[in-house]
Amino acid sequence: MVLTQDTKDINAFITHDMQTNADYLRQVALRLSERQTPPLHLKILLLSLKMIDYQGQAHIQSAVIFEYIFAATKLHDDTMELKISCQNESLNQGLKGKNSRILVGDFFYSRAYSLMANLGEMRVVSHLTNAINQYTVGQTLQICQAGDSSTSEQQYFKRLKQKSWLYYASVAQVVGELGDCKEAQTQALCDYALHVGMAAQIIEETLCCIRGSVADQHKQSTLPLIVIRGLQQAAPALRQLIQSALDQTGLKQTKIVKQPIANVVIEQICTQTDALAYTRNRIEIEIKEATQAVEAFPESVYRQALVDLAKEVFVAFDADVVDLIC
Repeated sequence: MVLTQDTKDINAFITHDMQTNADYLRQVALRLSERQTPPLHLKILLLSLKMIDYQGQAHIQSAVIFEYIFAATKLHDDTMELKISCQNESLNQGLKGKNSRILVGDFFYSRAYSLMANLGEMRVVSHLTNAINQYTVGQTLQICQAGDSSTSEQQYFKRLKQKSWLYYASVAQVVGELGDCKEAQTQALCDYALHVGMAAQIIEETLCCIRGSVADQHKQSTLPLIVIRGLQQAAPALRQLIQSALDQTGLKQTKIVKQPIANVVIEQICTQTDALAYTRNRIEIEIKEATQAVEAFPESVYRQALVDLAKEVFVAFDADVVDLIC
């Protein structure tokens, strides 16, 4: 694969970076270096840099910074929502309670800022700190809107965009700075990354909602788009059933989620409303917007790789939905 060597270099960097730290923290951090393929946000980073023919040496360190930030935010999310997300299952191994997750998350943040300082690219630091700030605002909105059945699509997408900015759009901003791209090129990269990222997050929330298990539900305190649409389209009896399910699961602004929405309720949302089809269409729109954005760049194997990456996200969603529903 085109990113095989980059993945090895990222893993080697993490291993070396953690050698001087306490053994307990080092063992947790080194689990990041066990990945055989990079996560979506790093694929976007690495493929975008190849597409613009970046010849520098800062891409691996930048990738590690994103890995640390991603790990920190996920650990903090897990602590706030009293659960362990599927994405952070390996990192949580051996962590004892919420205090450990908070401290290890803080550790990853500190390492990320240290690497930012060493990178010597102040505009990169500015983009990343702004993205972290937007992410925090998004998390605050998520808490305020938790289980609120009056949450509108506009509110939902505002929160989703602010959270997506850290993981995805900020990646594109860093690519633009490292590659000394023109403003229009950087904007095109941001548009691509943001749309792919928003699609990925809608997919994650939707699949976790359909699965209906505590272990799989990643966004437990968030009302997903499929439920928001279901509430909009449901007949009075189903709307009352959904609201009752939200009450029983603890999805209230002042409560902590204890159980996911019952599978039977999700099944009725999918069969009695257009919520699933509507959600799928919104995901498809995001993917189309993403693929159109990279048309600003000349044709190349890497531009095509970014197009394929976006389409793979959508294809995988369809496959997963079929497996879960059928």
